[in-house]
Amino acid sequence: MGVPLERGPVKEPGRPARPLAEDLGRYYALGVKVRTDSLTGVLVDVNGAFLADPSGRRKPPGLQRDLTSTDVHAVVRGVADLAGELLASHPELDEPLGLGVELSGQVDAGTGVVRRSPRMRWQEPVPLAELLESATGHRTMVDHDTKALALAEQMFGDGQGRRSFAVVTAGLGVGTGLVINHNLWRGVSGTAGELGHLVMDPHGRPCLCGRQGCLETIAGGDGILHTIREQSRSQEVPDLDGASQLAQRGDEAARRAFEDAGAVFGLGLSWLTNLLDLELVIVRADPALLESDAYVPAARRSFAKHSFHDADEQPELRFRRRDDLLGARSAGSMVFRLLPDRFAETGDPWW
Repeated sequence: MGVPLERGPVKEPGRPARPLAEDLGRYYALGVKVRTDSLTGVLVDVNGAFLADPSGRRKPPGLQRDLTSTDVHAVVRGVADLAGELLASHPELDEPLGLGVELSGQVDAGTGVVRRSPRMRWQEPVPLAELLESATGHRTMVDHDTKALALAEQMFGDGQGRRSFAVVTAGLGVGTGLVINHNLWRGVSGTAGELGHLVMDPHGRPCLCGRQGCLETIAGGDGILHTIREQSRSQEVPDLDGASQLAQRGDEAARRAFEDAGAVFGLGLSWLTNLLDLELVIVRADPALLESDAYVPAARRSFAKHSFHDADEQPELRFRRRDDLLGARSAGSMVFRLLPDRFAETGDPWW
C-alpha cells in the first residue's frame, strides 16, 4: 500500500508534462531511530529504499551516533545534529519532505507528543515533534517504534497486500503494531498492541511500566538476563549478547532461560492470533534471541500448542532480524504520508 508511482501526462499551461514517478523522485525523508544509548539516521526515498549518493551507491546507508543521556534536550540536540550530518553528506539535495522519528513509549502520533516513555525515563509528556521542528526546521512526525515498523512492513515489506497482520518486536522488551483491515490500529488512546504488558503474574517481577509480572519481564531480554543471573550467581552476564553466547556454548542455565522465555513469548503470540484471527505475524527479533538456538524453536512450539487454529489454518509466523537501520528506515517512510499535503500546497496533482 504505497504511494502510486505512475500516471499519464499532465497538461498544465506554461510547464511541461512529466510522469508522477519523476515528480516523486525528488522527494525524500530523514528517518531516525532513537534508543536509550544510540541514534541511527538514514535518508530514504519514496520506495522506502536508502537514498543513493550522486554516484549511485547506497552504502553506507546511514549514520549511527552514541546517545550519552536520555535527557529530552540531549535527545533533541542529538537528533538535530545527526539530521544535519546526513544532509551535509548529500549537498546536491533539496530540502527533505520531513523528519520521522521512532522510539519506545506511548506516543500520540497525531500531535507528536510522547506521553510517557519508561525506557527513556520520560514520565511526563514531551512535545517531541514540536521540539524537533524548532531545532531542525523540518516538519516532524513521531511514532511508537513498532507501529512505525508495521506501517513500513505494510508499504514495503512482508505485510504488502495483507488484510490483517501484526508486527511484534522482541528485544529487551516486547512491542506490537497491528494492521486490521488494511489500517494501522491504534485504539482509543493510541496505545493498542501492548502485548508486552499483558500481565502474566500479578506478583511477578517489577516492570518498567510500573506494574508487576508483565509478559516482557519474562519473554524479553531483560527477563532472560534476570533469570540467568538468578540461576548462575557465579557468572557475569553483562548483556543479552553475552547470554546468547552462553546458551550457544551449552550453558544449561542460559539455554533454559532462553527456552522458557521463548515459550512465554509463543504463548503471547497465540493470544494475539486467537483474539484477532490474523493472517500473519512478523517477529522482528534481536539477533541475540535468534542466535541463541533456543528462543525461536521454543516460541514456535508454544505458539503451535496454544493456537486455537488447526495446524493447516494457523497464521503464518515469520521471524526476522531486527536492526536499527530498519527502524530508521521505517521512521523515514512514515513521512511520505505528508505527500498529499505537499501536493495540496503546491497545487501539483498526484493521481
